[in-house]
Amino acid sequence: MQRRWITPGVAAKLMAVNQWTIKRYCHAGYLSYRRTPTGRYQIDRESLAPYLEPIQPASATVCVKTAAEMYDNA
Repeated sequence: MQRRWITPGVAAKLMAVNQWTIKRYCHAGYLSYRRTPTGRYQIDRESLAPYLEPIQPASATVCVKTAAEMYDNA
């Protein structure tokens, strides 16, 4: 079972940003959050979902030319 509330550090790693960016997103209304009695932020995991995209493998095209082919067109 996954936790519903995560720390800004965990959210930052998931989104590949700094944890201060996560706090700015909270204040701007992009992410749902709550404050603990000690003042710490807790981010709602569900609010991250729209900003996380599945990683797709990059399609790379490799073009290999020999030295002769490169200089023939010159």
